[in-house]
Amino acid sequence: MYFKYPIIDTHIHVGDIEEINKAVKKAEYEQYVLLSGSVAPKCVWGNLELLDIKKKAPEKIYTYACFHTTGEGAPEADELLRQVQAYHKVGFDGMKLLFGKPELRKAYGVSLCDECYDPMYDFLEQNNIPVLLHSNDPVEFWDKERIPKWAIGAGYYCDETYPTHEQIREETIGILKKHPKLNMTIAHIFFLSNADQYDLAEELLETYPNLTFDLCPGWEMYEGFERDERWRGFIEKYAGRLIYGTDTSGSGWEGRIECLRSSLETDAVYMNADGYRCKGLKLSDEALKKIYRDTYRSVIQPGNPKPIDDKAVKEEYLPIALEWTKRMYPDPAEQEKIKEKLLAFVEK
Repeated sequence: MYFKYPIIDTHIHVGDIEEINKAVKKAEYEQYVLLSGSVAPKCVWGNLELLDIKKKAPEKIYTYACFHTTGEGAPEADELLRQVQAYHKVGFDGMKLLFGKPELRKAYGVSLCDECYDPMYDFLEQNNIPVLLHSNDPVEFWDKERIPKWAIGAGYYCDETYPTHEQIREETIGILKKHPKLNMTIAHIFFLSNADQYDLAEELLETYPNLTFDLCPGWEMYEGFERDERWRGFIEKYAGRLIYGTDTSGSGWEGRIECLRSSLETDAVYMNADGYRCKGLKLSDEALKKIYRDTYRSVIQPGNPKPIDDKAVKEEYLPIALEWTKRMYPDPAEQEKIKEKLLAFVEK
């Protein structure tokens, strides 16, 4: 066994499927969560592609859909509700939300706890549907002197035209205040460790019983763990609210799983390929078992992956995908190509 205990990777983006399959085999994942490529507005086929992948290993793969949006201006409340209801009927296992990513928060132009999101969150809360939310980015992305070069190259620098790190954090907490029973995982431990927000992390988990965090890299998270030794105690104490994930999409998975294994299971210092120093936490066996598998299967997703309802795919979701093809591809020739792609997934 590669890891000490059975493990579920709860954060894999659809990308190079061959490489993802290699990672699953190497790490010996019991199950894993795939996130839709429709996070990119132009990728209107991403949700259907995800269902097609799930059919190849229906007992092993959990699938999280993404909303179709234009990526500009406030999302439409009725449209978000219509989509989430369709995803639930079709057989998706959860939702991946990127509304809190700084560049998207800026593009949408409304608070993360704006009323346009309320009907969607109400439905998710009432049906206990798992939500994986990316909210914020590392605090140094707002500081020209501290932001890594790779992040500047990726366009992640947040200048004065962006909402602040603190504002995005408070808006996210506003979601929880309005929907306190939401089955929500905030990715990357909500970027709290590298922002030195230990007390807030503890307060949130004590206040919202269905809130969980994933321990996916950014590796700056682990630098934060070393800077404040209380974090190891936090992870031991709240292991039943924390989950493992890699945030991979295919390439580069080898270094990620190796560094994560070292960081969680040993006390060694691992200098990873991205130049980050990761001092191992050497967690207890009990904590590892929870983080690797048990938290996800007991708190977030008690059952196995949902079956796909092919009838609902054709009747409930395909019309939505076709509508969004027209919205995102004004050229009729392009529309026809995308339509053929969508129908090919449905008719498999």
